[in-house]
Amino acid sequence: MTPIQYETRVVKYVSDKASQKGITKMTKQGWEVVSVTPVDQGYAKGKTCCLAIVFLPLALFGKKPTAMSVVYRRPK
Repeated sequence: MTPIQYETRVVKYVSDKASQKGITKMTKQGWEVVSVTPVDQGYAKGKTCCLAIVFLPLALFGKKPTAMSVVYRRPK
């Protein structure tokens, strides 16, 4: 018996809402979601520095939004 071979695709989305729309679109095309992983993007250097100059606790608002990495697969 031959093992099933899969085509795999990894897609990075900029927000949770975008990932939900992408997952819906990909599942309609026959893709199966293997995993969903949040990806911390850290801090924006320029924005954080400017906010820190004004008032140090404002630097916490320089954090970039969390992205989502989704792994899809479908049989070849």
